[in-house]
Amino acid sequence: MVLIVQKPASAEGQVQAFAQLNVPSFSNAYLSVRFYVDGAMSVDNSDWFSFNWLFSPIPVTVDGEQVFDSRYQLPVGYNYFEMRRLQQPLTNISVDRSFASPVPGRWYQLEIATFDAYTTVWLDAEMVMDYRDSKPLPEGTLGFEAWLTDPDIRLLFDDIKLCKLNKPIITDVQ
Repeated sequence: MVLIVQKPASAEGQVQAFAQLNVPSFSNAYLSVRFYVDGAMSVDNSDWFSFNWLFSPIPVTVDGEQVFDSRYQLPVGYNYFEMRRLQQPLTNISVDRSFASPVPGRWYQLEIATFDAYTTVWLDAEMVMDYRDSKPLPEGTLGFEAWLTDPDIRLLFDDIKLCKLNKPIITDVQ
């Protein structure tokens, strides 16, 4: 099964598409997913998509304030791929940025692993980002988000594998 996200040709302006997988919340987990960008992302970054990791739309209290959207967001746009730590309305900050820049016209293999406070991201088996969070986010789930202006851009997601971790993933790079 392939998840396809595309702006309807009849829609005006920028359109948001959001898909959240129907899986129980998790904290320590590993994700593997293939993705493909069919069409050119705009240079002004008005077309972009993201993987929302440990996504929790359930309000929680953080430092005495209510947070209504909590996640590690991995946005992909024209010439960028980064990791953001988002807890609205408190924070939305970039915590790591990759030199890897996914381009249209080919499949990519993305892997994300979080264990306790440490999150690592691989693109095509190469570690491209890692982050140790001093205040790890609460458990959450997985979502795909897209903001598209161009109806000719299609985003395809395939081979989605998600599993809980009982110990950290150890690689030669860590």
